[in-house]
Formats: sequence, C-alpha cells, structure tokens
Amino acid sequence: MHPSHQRPLRAHQRALANLAAAIGRGEASGVTDILAAVTPGGGKSLLPVIAAARLIEAGTIERICWVVPRDSLRLQAEEAFADPAWRTALNHCSALRAADNEPDPSRGLAGYITTYQAIAAAPELHLSEIRRHRTLLVVDEVHHLPSLAEYEPTTAAYAAEDGSAWSRALLPLLESATLRLLLSGT
Repeated sequence: MHPSHQRPLRAHQRALANLAAAIGRGEASGVTDILAAVTPGGGKSLLPVIAAARLIEAGTIERICWVVPRDSLRLQAEEAFADPAWRTALNHCSALRAADNEPDPSRGLAGYITTYQAIAAAPELHLSEIRRHRTLLVVDEVHHLPSLAEYEPTTAAYAAEDGSAWSRALLPLLESATLRLLLSGT
C-alpha cells in the first residue's frame, strides 16, 4: 500500500468530505463554489475524488468534468479515481477517463478529465455535456486563469493557449455546472 494511504484524511480533505456530505444531505444548499488552496504535495488531487464519492452517492451530481492545465495531469487525475486504496477508504467505484474533444467524453463512466486547451478548442462540446448532466466541474490550478474582469473584448484575437481564451471558454461551463470545485496549488 502506498504510504500516503496508511494515513487518515488530512484536515482539509476531511473538511471537504464533511462539506460534500452536508451538500448531499441538503444541509448546505446554498453552496455552489468550493475553493481549495492546497500547498504542493498536500493531497489536492484527492479532493475531486472525495467530493465525487459523496455527491454521486447522494444523487446531487451525476458527472464530473475535471479540467487541468497540462496534458500530463490528465493521467494523474484518472489515476486518483482508480487508486484501489482510496476506492476502499472512500467506498467509491467511480471512474473518469482522460478525454479528447470527441462526442460522449465520459463513455459511460462517471466523468472525464480534459485540458484548458481542449475546452478552448471545443467549448460547445463541453458545455453541452455539462448542461446534459448535473455536473461537478473541477478546475485544477485555477490560479492560471486571469480574471474575466480583466478581459477586454476590443483587444486583438488571442492565441488558442492564452489564459484569457481559456477563461472565456470556461465561463459558460462555470455558469452551467451544478457545483464547482476550484483547486489551486500555490
């Protein structure tokens, strides 16, 4: 067993588990946004697993869309859901898949992991997925996104990978998601 799985949940992980359980019981119905600022190595990638396990079980959400800034993080996110020790500890069987911009990105699973760049390249595909299901939208490393208030529409077109383009593409998803979990590692 991986050494981190021998420890109980950390304080911030327990707090999220308790909040997600309260949301699932209808005791925190006004909560739609959760911001988790976790130091590097602090167990941030387990937070979406914890939230999904509690909220899917309660019927509050049906799907998870986890957006990461780099392609290399898609596999890490997928592995967080598949980890057998955490599956047992959290009593969950949900799985996500690393998806590209193809129809039905979840493919029958509990959700999918995609990148900021993929969202910017096909925003309507992702928006239709989020509108079709009660969705937990996880935005990883949200500190990479410039404030939408700083967006100036008269400025020349942005490059596809520009943070402003990512912010504009994500805004409708953020507005349509049932619940938002915003993660920052700085």
